[in-house]
Amino acid sequence: AGRPEATYTIERIMDIVAAELGLDPVEVRRHNFVKTWEFPFKSTGGLTYDSGNYEAALDKAQSLASWDRLLRDRDAARRHGKLCGVGLSTYVEICSFGPSSMMSAGGWEWGSVRIEMSGRVTVITGATPHGQGQETSFAQLAADKLGVPMTDVVVMRGDTAVAHYGRDTYGSRATVIGGTAILMCIDRIIAKARKLAAHLLKAKEKAVVFQD
Repeated sequence: AGRPEATYTIERIMDIVAAELGLDPVEVRRHNFVKTWEFPFKSTGGLTYDSGNYEAALDKAQSLASWDRLLRDRDAARRHGKLCGVGLSTYVEICSFGPSSMMSAGGWEWGSVRIEMSGRVTVITGATPHGQGQETSFAQLAADKLGVPMTDVVVMRGDTAVAHYGRDTYGSRATVIGGTAILMCIDRIIAKARKLAAHLLKAKEKAVVFQD
């Protein structure tokens, strides 16, 4: 798991087994799931899966997709000479690579947040989204955390002139790790704002609350 080609190969084998034995492809997958009582489960590849309930996830996916109806619609279409199929893929993938022993280069991500003189917010990320929509996600994070309109947040990325460090985007990690870097920046801004506000208000810093 974790590589598209490996996932495709395993899924294809499952379908071949189902076809050869005349079994339901869903049930072949269900039969090969790690059971809830088998966790923690160590795979032949050496990875340990700490927890999971794959059968319940598949049951929910089938329910949400109205699985039986999909199959009936497929069969009806085929009877009328139309090419129609229903696909299924089940896999577990390591995502959101962060600082850990698995990341030889550290797994960190870089971010910077500035409150400009105008009161607007500039967010700079070392991640380089290419279509995932994380410019929007990062703007939402900053707007929610700082209590400003999203229209007052500018997100910059992908330019070494402004984002001096970064780990790129891969492994479903940019929002989780890059977003966390941005939140950590905002935590520091809020801490500094409380200190300055306490000074201006001639109050104790712990008496100052950041809200609204």
